[in-house]
Amino acid sequence: MSFAAELKSPAVPLNKVLYGFYLAGFLFVGGGFVLITSGADLRLASEPGAGSFLSQTILAFFYGTGTLLLTGNRNLPRVVRGAWPILLLPLFALISTTWSPDPLLSLRRAAAFAGTTLFGMSLGAAYNERDLIALIGRSLALACIFSCIMVVVYPVYGVHQPGDAVQSVHAGAWRGIFGHRNTLGLWAGVSFGVILVFGGSCFKRLTTRCVALLSAVACLVGAHSGAGFVVAALMTAIALALMAFCRQPAKYKGIFALMLALAGIFVLLLRDQIADWALEILGKDSDLTGRTLLWYYILQIVEKTPHFLGSGYFTGFFTLDSEVSAIMQTTFGSAHNGYLETFIYLGYAGLAVCIGVVVWLIVSAIRHMLTRHALGASLAVFPISVISIVAIHNFVETTIILPNNLNALLAAVIAAMLVPATDTQELQR
Repeated sequence: MSFAAELKSPAVPLNKVLYGFYLAGFLFVGGGFVLITSGADLRLASEPGAGSFLSQTILAFFYGTGTLLLTGNRNLPRVVRGAWPILLLPLFALISTTWSPDPLLSLRRAAAFAGTTLFGMSLGAAYNERDLIALIGRSLALACIFSCIMVVVYPVYGVHQPGDAVQSVHAGAWRGIFGHRNTLGLWAGVSFGVILVFGGSCFKRLTTRCVALLSAVACLVGAHSGAGFVVAALMTAIALALMAFCRQPAKYKGIFALMLALAGIFVLLLRDQIADWALEILGKDSDLTGRTLLWYYILQIVEKTPHFLGSGYFTGFFTLDSEVSAIMQTTFGSAHNGYLETFIYLGYAGLAVCIGVVVWLIVSAIRHMLTRHALGASLAVFPISVISIVAIHNFVETTIILPNNLNALLAAVIAAMLVPATDTQELQR
């Protein structure tokens, strides 16, 4: 069986058109092909929130169709009751347009955030756990393979260029089908962990799995994203440790859990030394490429004014950018910290909602692991492995709070995936 053929053949016979829709939608809604569909001249700086008619039409198609499929799911009431917290952040973002300095821009981006969330919920509700893991793994592999092709065939978009108006400092680093090397690093890191640990659920043939794994490694090396390497390592370590826990006999589970807890405490005690080792291996500075200094100045600025509801979704950071840029002598398009950017956009109230949603996802995923482990360790630990990475990565990049990125999409998919269902394949047959 060829690689292309295997990508089209799920574990059980499914509706091929619907499967292809979700497979392609995962790539586009997760931020893929953002530059090539925009047709933008990368030598010219674009306006914040700018998008082409083509890219917006494609995304609107996936948002709208995904939402219609979700409303047609016979488990819709159960999904809404079980996964409603994931809708709170997009809802808060939409409400923030009432106090945003640029209501139209906030509304557009909030609508895209809601569309990303609804598409993710639609996907998470459409398939059973095994088929869902396979689809996610195949989408991640395709993203890495297409990125490798883009680097060779269309390097103007696939590789950061010295003449780019934005982020020319990363010239030579791969960005593949995405808009930035850090985005490619995240996709490649998650892809590496998913294929290495859960590859048996994604691909039947070992050769196919190796091709997918090698493409992920190539993207990690090409993007040269420190966060991507960390994501790959953490995803693998967390998943393997939790799978080992699930496979223990019942009488040994308590002892193994204690061992994991002690290992966690040991890591916390040595966190500074471990961080220094990791930064040295990755060739990164201790300030995380200026992030820690950026966070310090942002907090110094925002604490001067009341910030209960924030400065408006998506537009909030632009109110600070000029002041921060003047201090640091460089421009920033993001706070590079999803929790901090949520605070800027939506204030203390929004940050509380964001943290609450993350905690809810983690608790739900742990409960899922403890109750589903008898059906297979890989099925049991996949949600908590993914959500752990989503929560951790959000500390160094803005992801959970923004549309069209992998972490926001995965959070919505897992939220729906964790909802118990009596009928697991309503839509795809």
